[in-house]
Amino acid sequence: MNDVKEWTCPKCGQANTSRFCTGCGTKHPSDTWKCPNCGAENAGKFCTKCGQKRGDELGQTQPMQSLDASAAVRAPQQLPAQTPYEQPQMQQLSTKVPPAMQGRIAQQEPLGMVTAQQPDTSKGAKGKQIALIVVIIALLGALGFFGYREFFADSGTGYQPVAKQQAATDSKPVREMKTDLSLGGLDLGDDASAIAEVETDAEKKDPKQEGAMLRHYYDDMQIVEENGKITALVSETDKVSTKRGIHQGSTLDEVQKAYGTDTFSQSDDGDGRTLYEYKFTGQDDRIGLVRFAVKDGKVDYISVRTYEGAAQPAGVKAGAQASTANDSESAKGTLRNFYSAISSKNLAAAWNLMTLEQQSRMGGYDSFRNGYSTTLSSAATNITVASSSADKVILNYTLIARDRAEGGHIKVQNFNSSATLVKQDGGWKISYTESSKVGERLQ
Repeated sequence: MNDVKEWTCPKCGQANTSRFCTGCGTKHPSDTWKCPNCGAENAGKFCTKCGQKRGDELGQTQPMQSLDASAAVRAPQQLPAQTPYEQPQMQQLSTKVPPAMQGRIAQQEPLGMVTAQQPDTSKGAKGKQIALIVVIIALLGALGFFGYREFFADSGTGYQPVAKQQAATDSKPVREMKTDLSLGGLDLGDDASAIAEVETDAEKKDPKQEGAMLRHYYDDMQIVEENGKITALVSETDKVSTKRGIHQGSTLDEVQKAYGTDTFSQSDDGDGRTLYEYKFTGQDDRIGLVRFAVKDGKVDYISVRTYEGAAQPAGVKAGAQASTANDSESAKGTLRNFYSAISSKNLAAAWNLMTLEQQSRMGGYDSFRNGYSTTLSSAATNITVASSSADKVILNYTLIARDRAEGGHIKVQNFNSSATLVKQDGGWKISYTESSKVGERLQ
């Protein structure tokens, strides 16, 4: 039996005969108390609004503002377990502590005091740092491994680094040079098929047929072949060297240490270069010249060519020398060498293939050199023998001359020509020439 008299709930107006309102759950007014701290009506031991504890007597309850900071902090730990209706709102506690004191309260907590624990993030941060360091070390290790593979050969693995693969691709095969009449692995007198053993790159442009000569243009040198044999070599870069290791960029001192100072000829080409030429015997007792064009103390380019018009060196049999002198084919070779030297801008060599009388007709070396200042190439083609004797040969031929013209054009001229060659010192020299132009066009 419930002996509670009927009462009206002060909150919702519901009439009740039990200790709690059947409408809102409010406790009978006789058991409620007014919180001195916030003024809220409460039925339990703690204020449901601010958490103030009810005193033994209502008049003894003290407001929370009078509590010191340490008591305010200790209050939550002293609260007993509450029912859902009596659970204090602890979030309101911090609003009652002056902001200036809140940080100090946390720092001045008495030893041994149990407080609410904050999550310890230091261990997680340290774990992330350690993981990051491990990842960095792994990346550096991988980079080091692949870097080693790419730049250092490991004979044990058989792996060839990409850097070395590229170098091997770019470099040309090394070919042994047989004589001093050689350049870039090729010798004068080699079969033209040997070109493929050295020059692996495509030609810069199509080869040019100049009479019996075929001129090839490669990245590192020009190669001239005639009747299936190599008859001239001209350097284009410092990647090709002579048998004695001289290349474009070598100093004059290096040239003279390798070849000596006793040159076959020495002259000025008119473009600031001094031409130092050395004569050697090549394959099949062929005579040839190695020329070093030196400018500002360094080799500007190198040329190697046959020199059939020169006197035979010591050691060649007298019978062979006489046979060569009387052979009209040897006279043809001298004429071709003359124009080949002009095409290679080796004007000094061409000058030396003329007799003194012919040199005089040319007006001297300077006049001769200036006359070919715009010449790109000259070639004697369709050579025939007009007359031949032991010491004199007259040759008829077609001269094809290519010169630079205005507007970037090339002027091509054709001449009907004749040359008289005489024997001097066991070889042939040009003593007279005459030409008549029969055609001209621009390219």
